[in-house]
Amino acid sequence: MFVPTRLVTVGLLLVSCALPAFGQIPGTPHQPVPGQGDPANPYTVNPESSIYSPEPSVDFGEILQGEVKPHTFTIGNRGKEPIEVRSVNPTCGCTVAFLKTKTGEVIDPKKLPLGKALHTLAPGDTCEVSIEFNSAGQPTHQLEKIIMVISSDDKQPALRLSLRANVVMPLALEPNLLQFGELVKGEEKTVSATGVLSRVENLEITGWEQKPEWIDVKVETITTPANQKALRFDVTIKGTAPLGYQSATLVANTNDAKLKSIRVPIYANIKSQVVFDSGSATNKEKLDFQVIKFGEERTRSLTIKNLNPAVPYAVTGVEVESAHKDKLKVDVVTITEGIEYRIDVTTAKDLDAKYFRGNLKIKASHPDTPEKLITLLGWVRK
Repeated sequence: MFVPTRLVTVGLLLVSCALPAFGQIPGTPHQPVPGQGDPANPYTVNPESSIYSPEPSVDFGEILQGEVKPHTFTIGNRGKEPIEVRSVNPTCGCTVAFLKTKTGEVIDPKKLPLGKALHTLAPGDTCEVSIEFNSAGQPTHQLEKIIMVISSDDKQPALRLSLRANVVMPLALEPNLLQFGELVKGEEKTVSATGVLSRVENLEITGWEQKPEWIDVKVETITTPANQKALRFDVTIKGTAPLGYQSATLVANTNDAKLKSIRVPIYANIKSQVVFDSGSATNKEKLDFQVIKFGEERTRSLTIKNLNPAVPYAVTGVEVESAHKDKLKVDVVTITEGIEYRIDVTTAKDLDAKYFRGNLKIKASHPDTPEKLITLLGWVRK
């Protein structure tokens, strides 16, 4: 699914504290700092509060998706009494926060006892809240992230710091998800994606941070029909890919300081070389008896075909998992040993169940498909 799932990161948070060397801290309890204390905005600073920030917001402007942007906010105590900085809470759950004391000691707030303050700001004291915003996985539009500083200041218990950015796509892949569809194990398939280098013209792939062993990737710089420079990714799923639904994201490292990585999501369904077919148009791996009239026998058949004769598939046992298994008869017909079988499941005339459901468990001698469950269901009408 694929799709990946989105990465929203406001990275490293560093709180460092120090006394100002000279002069007075801007603002007093009765002198609001410019840009704060707007009564129309409940998040701005109360002009009579002790805690404040001279510049509570930053606008990064246009940044590339995947770019990491740092910034440092200043907060201070302009009151006459000490205040406790109790927590620094970004709007993102993947934020890491640290406290740096005047002696240089770095404390991880997450490891402090519950209820313990991060730091006490004396009158005239300041702290620096440094944030690192990672735009990888962010939607490409104007966005805002909030960092709430919680303190003991009863006039302003929550100080709101904010950052804004207009995230733009540096390399838009087309298609943005590589769909391989259904593949039989052992089959290889290549799907390509192209990204125009509109903002990062000299971009090169320097390696792979994340790539499964069963995937090969060839990257080539090309010129599009519109005479644009672009990167083309030729992604090949090899025959060694594991069975099942495969949803992965390839992460390529680049030579660009802003766009450090490129993500290429893929999706595929790798099926066994042994094919199970009930003849159903909607689900070939389900035996649907539909509605049976009481007293009637009904048979549903499942065909098993091994597409790789070099690796024989031999049925060793079949059983029914159902509360009504004693009313379901199973016959195994060998058409070609190790290659093709047919399994017939027949309902008994005295099957008295308004609704029945279960599984047909097929055991076999085969490295990839030693066991297979086929759903069976039906209704009986009197």
